[in-house]
Amino acid sequence: ALKSVQTGKYVTCDLGTTEARLRCDWATTIQGWEKFRWENLGSGVFAIKSSASGKYVSVDNGITQKYLKAQWAGSVGNWEKFTY
Repeated sequence: ALKSVQTGKYVTCDLGTTEARLRCDWATTIQGWEKFRWENLGSGVFAIKSSASGKYVSVDNGITQKYLKAQWAGSVGNWEKFTY
């Protein structure tokens, strides 16, 4: 689980919305919506899969705010790749 230093809350895949956005403003404990699997793709690149939705976390490039969502990606493409 990921925990925000700023809010002190866990990152949640909000399945209460149709978009399955990631948010970190309410979860104080780790339950199903707060579980994610990190997949190492090599060369410092990784993908994140939501245990709650079964989908990969994607950058929603179709909107100005570029939200992270776990709504539609069943496989890893460029929109689901992250580095650290």
